[in-house]
Order: sequence, then C-alpha cells, then structure tokens
Amino acid sequence: MLSIHKILTVITLMLFNPHQAISSQSLAFSSIVIEANYTIEYQYTINSTVEYVFLYPVSNVTARIEVESNAIIDLPLIVVVRQKREILSWQIPLVVNIYNKTSQTLCSINYNQSGLEEEKEFITVTLSTANCENILFKLNMTKQYDFYISPGGKRNVQISPSQPIYYGYTFPGQTESSSVIVHVQSDSDICMTFSIQNTTCPVFDLERNIQFSGYWQTVNQQGGITVPKQQYPLGFFVVLVVKSDDTDCYGAPSMIPLRNKQVYLTINPSITKHDYVVASGVIVSVIFTFCIAYVVSVVMLKIKKERKIKQELLDQESEQIDEPVPSPLTVQESIPHRSISIEDEDDSSLDEDDIDLMEDALDDKEIIRTKLVLSVCDLARKAPKILRHKSRLYLYYLITVSIFYILPAVQLLLTYQHVLHVTGNQDMCYYNFLCAHPFLSLSDLNHVFSNIGYIMLGFLFIFLTSSREHDEFDREKNKCYGIPQHYGLFYAMGTALIMEGILSGSYHVCPNRSNFQFDTSFMYIITVLCMIKIYQTRHPDINARASVTFAMLAFIIFVELLGVLNDLQTRCPTWV
Repeated sequence: MLSIHKILTVITLMLFNPHQAISSQSLAFSSIVIEANYTIEYQYTINSTVEYVFLYPVSNVTARIEVESNAIIDLPLIVVVRQKREILSWQIPLVVNIYNKTSQTLCSINYNQSGLEEEKEFITVTLSTANCENILFKLNMTKQYDFYISPGGKRNVQISPSQPIYYGYTFPGQTESSSVIVHVQSDSDICMTFSIQNTTCPVFDLERNIQFSGYWQTVNQQGGITVPKQQYPLGFFVVLVVKSDDTDCYGAPSMIPLRNKQVYLTINPSITKHDYVVASGVIVSVIFTFCIAYVVSVVMLKIKKERKIKQELLDQESEQIDEPVPSPLTVQESIPHRSISIEDEDDSSLDEDDIDLMEDALDDKEIIRTKLVLSVCDLARKAPKILRHKSRLYLYYLITVSIFYILPAVQLLLTYQHVLHVTGNQDMCYYNFLCAHPFLSLSDLNHVFSNIGYIMLGFLFIFLTSSREHDEFDREKNKCYGIPQHYGLFYAMGTALIMEGILSGSYHVCPNRSNFQFDTSFMYIITVLCMIKIYQTRHPDINARASVTFAMLAFIIFVELLGVLNDLQTRCPTWV
C-alpha cells in the first residue's frame, strides 16, 4: 500500500512539475507511536519525514500538556491533541509574540463523556513539521490535581499568551450564599482577560476565542465577577488568558517583551439573601423614618402655631372688650406717635408729610405705597398672579423636559444591560465589580437602589413647599416681610431632585462614558435653579425666563457632550 502511494505521488509531480520531480525514496514517511506516561518528559528530534504519536491513557483527573520546541515561525511544529469529543491544535512558535513554549489544559473526561463506555481510551498527541531539517521538541503531560477550587480557595499561577490556564468550581450542595465572587488580583500591569464559562467542552481558553462563551472581563491589576448559582447550577470554569498587547487596557500597545503575569485567583461566597434584604431594609427604613419624622414635626408645628394664633386673637378680643373706646381726638394724637416710633425702629426714610395716610392701604395694591413701612414685597411692580405664573413655568418646562429625556435614557440603558447578558462583555459597563450584587436582570442592583434617597428627599421637599404655600399665616406674613415667594421654583427644584435620582439610578444600570451625562444633567439643572432662586431673593420683579433658562441648560449639556465625544487627552474643561 505504501509503494502504491509513492508511485502515485511521483506521477503527480512529473505531470504538473517535471523539473522538480523527485525520487520515491525521498518521500519516505514514518509514524512513531509511543504509549506515554504522565509526568515523564519526552525529548525527540523531528523533521518532515517523521511524525510522533503519543498515546496517554485517559484519567478522571484533569490533564495539562506542555510542549517546547526550537522550530521557526515559517516552518513551525504542529501539535494536535485528540480526545473523545474534542480536538485541539496549535503551532510552535505561536504567531503571537513568537513563543517557543506552550501549555494547554485539556478538558476533563468528566465533561467529555458520551455515555458509551469503551475498554480503553487514549488522549492522542500528534507532533509533525514541514521542516526538512531536524528540530528538537519536549513534551510533558501532567495531572492537575488542584484543578477544582473550593469555596474560599486561592490559586497563585503564572500565565502568558502561550500558557493560558483555567480552573473549575462546583457549588456546594447546602450553602447559605446563592452566589460567589471570583476575584482576580495581580501586581503586574500587563493586560489580561478572565472569563466565566459553563462546564462544557470545548473550553475557549485562547485570546482569539475567549469571548465566544460566558462572561468575560478585561483586567490589568484587579477584577471580579459575581456568579449566581442559579445561572451555573453545575458549576463553572474560570479561564485566565494574557493578551498579546495592552491596547484594550491602555489604548496603546505595550513594549513589554516578556508578557508573563503572576495572578492570584480567589473564589469567595457572596453575601446571603438574608443579609442583603436586611441591609437594604435598614437603609430604606432610615430614610423613610427621617421623612416621616420630618413631616410629622412640620404638621405638629403648624398645628401648634395655629393654636397660638387663635389664643392671641382671643386675648386681643378680650382686651378690646375691657378697654374704653377712645375718642377721635385720642386717635389723632396717637397716629403721629406711632409713625415716629416706626420710623425710629426701622430707620425709614419716608416722611409722613409727603403721603396721605389711608386705612385701606394694606388692601388696595394701587395705593400700597402710601404705607408707612414698606417691605420688598410692596416694591414689586408686577401683580402676584403674574409672578406666580412665571414661577410655575419652571415646573412645567422641567416636567416636559424630564419626560422626553428620561424615557429614551432608560430605554438605552436597559438595552445595554440586555446586550451585556447576551454577549457576556462586561467591559461595556464600568461597575464596581467587587461590590456589585446582581438581582434578576440587573448586574448591579445596590448602586441603582442607593439613589432612592434622592427620590424620597425630593418628595419631602415638594411636601414642605406645598405646606408652606398653603399656610395662611405664612401667606399673610409674607405680605409684610420679605419678597414675593416664587413657589414654582421650589417645586421645580424638588422635581429636579427626583429626576436626578431616577437618572442616576438608570446610569448605574450600565455606567460607561457614553451615558455619563445621564447622571450629571440634572445636577446642572439643580445648580442653575438654586442660582436663580438666590438671585430672586432680592429682586422681586427681575427674574430669568424659564424658556431662556432651559435654553442655556441645553447649551451646557451640549458642551458636556463634546467632552464625552473627545478622547481622554483632549477632554473639554467641563470634565475637569
């Protein structure tokens, strides 16, 4: 059979290229089969005329193969590993940074079983090359007894682009925690990727295919992924792969020649559901109790104030009944004395000879300036109804802007979260992974939940504003003291605080640079509204128009957009 193959090969070469026809003797090719043993290092010479086949008996323990050769990149050494349901192949040296030593973890027989038992199974390792000259290779296969990590277990490993590694984890049968945190830490700045994959074969443990399965994350010094038990009930693999350059971490390739990275891998149980519910309940209870206590105190003070006013009115009525009715002459004599005392007390520049004293001056706005004592409220030229309407426009504009701003933002961020779960790309969102606690479809519920304080305090602020607006005593008091109250501004400030909580929570659904402005837009609105209110405290008639104010805010957010689009090196001053 071999001679027939040689004759056909010679005939083919003579037909297509007769000048390069070679003799059948130079086409001699042989395969050397060796029944290999674990932990024994095999070292041989190989060329294009020979092929080595090593047969390792299948074991229940996970195996790891290591191959080293002095082959060149143009004529590499080809390594093929055949298992029952999986075939792996690679070349030495690797094209990535030209590594002459490679290591691979083989998928365990526990995940490679097909249900049919055979008498004897082997892991077949085949080595071949197209190089006519002799090259050396070393082959060693060992059993990895520390493949499975126990809860709280640690691993200290050294990896490189040519020597990836992965470990297995199985959830205990009875445990209080329903999830674990996979923590990766290193003192080196070399960029790497670690992935959480299901316990199936093949395992994607190369740089070119690690993103094909499960969840993956790019890390330089520290990273973590929370893995829920309900998503991986049979356990999972933790895959560690060093990248060929640091572009994904720093935006530019690194000049580090040897990309060996020391990694510390730890898997710890996460907090239990009971602890999570207790912690969340305590926070909600504290905020809710504060708001309820504040509301109750405001209501009690209001009731106490009303009772005090009623008591003063009753005392005044009783005093008027007991006192004799003054004569007209007494009234005329008392009026100048009253004006002098008020003038001395308030240092008023008004002269009572220049105005007419009229009893209805407090009721008729047209003649309000005939009062002896003027307040800022009396100096307003616009009617209170007009000022109230202009102030309310801030609230109406804010509600309209909020609806058209929040709905697309929430839709976009929920879409990001869906894409994260579908692709497994955790680089899309910049979570604090070691503190993130997933819940349902949210990857980080606690940072979304933490914004509930903004919402509750916003409602509290609106309640206080409404309580003060409808207080008749404060309303009468404001006519004699202070300025016209623009309650629409206060309502807008409270509403902006609520919207800040909603948008900040939406931003933390999937935080990244492209949606950072969702978290900051209403911060600008709250700041501008506070500045307008401060200016209004001494300018009763002069106030910025709501339409002009929101147009200015639109320009500010546009400038912030420029900062988002620019690179880190050319970032606008808005981000500083």
